Amino acid sequence: MDENDGIAGRYEHDFVGFSSQVGGIYTYYFNEHEFLNAYMACKQNGEITAAEDYALQAVQAYWHEENTARKVELEFSKRYGYVPPKAFAGAGVGNCDCRVAGTNLDFEKLIRLGFDGLNQEIDRAAEVNGASAFYTALKLWIESLRGACERYREQALELAEKAETEEAKTRFTKLAEALLNIQHSTPKTFLEGVQLMWIYAVSSDIMNYSRMDDYLGPLYAADIDAGRITEEAVMKQIDKDAKYYRSSKGGEASLHFELLKKLLTACREKGYHTALETNGLISAAHLKELIPLTDLFLFDFKHSDPDALKKWAGAPLAPILESLAALEDAHAHVWLRCPVIPGVNDTDAHFEVICALKHQYTCIEKAEIMAYHDIGKTKWDALGIPYSLAALKTVSPEQKHIWETKIAD
Repeated sequence: MDENDGIAGRYEHDFVGFSSQVGGIYTYYFNEHEFLNAYMACKQNGEITAAEDYALQAVQAYWHEENTARKVELEFSKRYGYVPPKAFAGAGVGNCDCRVAGTNLDFEKLIRLGFDGLNQEIDRAAEVNGASAFYTALKLWIESLRGACERYREQALELAEKAETEEAKTRFTKLAEALLNIQHSTPKTFLEGVQLMWIYAVSSDIMNYSRMDDYLGPLYAADIDAGRITEEAVMKQIDKDAKYYRSSKGGEASLHFELLKKLLTACREKGYHTALETNGLISAAHLKELIPLTDLFLFDFKHSDPDALKKWAGAPLAPILESLAALEDAHAHVWLRCPVIPGVNDTDAHFEVICALKHQYTCIEKAEIMAYHDIGKTKWDALGIPYSLAALKTVSPEQKHIWETKIAD
């Protein structure tokens, strides 16, 4: 750590294993692809002797056996009687070799259970399946993560003592407290959540962090509600990421009305264009205050049938239409965003309602189709909720175009 750090933990890559995999050269000693190219070129040009040829073949054979994947195959075959296929067809034992590249860990579980909770889950599994070296190794891993937290906590305290500014002293003192808390408790603040996730990531060289907004978002919101993160701090981040925000959107910001109002006011004062995405389920009083502060409303319109909307989104239609009417009365600028799911709201009747709204409300400057895709399925899986649209496939561009013609002027 140094005086500029906000959380603890850094990557420092070194050689950690053996593999014949092409690529990832910072972690592997032996790159068989490059070796074979050089070997065959030298052999064809007559640049190696018979003794050198034999020695090079011995080198290749040696690394075949010292390959981590090969050792996994041998040990797996001894225990289970076969070699696992090298594929990622599904969850469970025996569906890949020794790599899990391209997958995401369950960070939501890490944040929800913490180190102690993970230890308890390991103990429960051992009671059911019997003790094994695997469970022992898992508990050793958890203990090593605690050790990393403690080591960084001590460094943070040292940096707090040496700090030349009050800001740095406070920052490292809070960091040391967070590193202590997450050793045995689940994270209660955004800082603790980020630190727990990051300690795990850097300790295991993970480069896929999954949906951080899902597992860290609630802690962030709780910090805002409790005043631990202020609108001034959020505005600093907005200023830093202003270029990104001009091309992005998402979330129901109106759930945090007081903070939202302050941020919109601050953004207006700085001359930022303000856009608010909303599902329309916002109180009339709140909407009235937000309209003068918002340049553009991105208004989700999921279904035109009240019963279907209640079934699929758990929401009433009446207040959504009331919000749209209020935006019309205030001469607001609105883009109607229309998620369309095959078999749910892709009927001609629904498209006719969208067209009618466009003609009824002059505030609607644009209506766009948001065609179904299954990217959100991972959220449902992480929460253990059955995904009701599992049988559907992502909508093709051709089908989306057909729907767009139905709502075109």
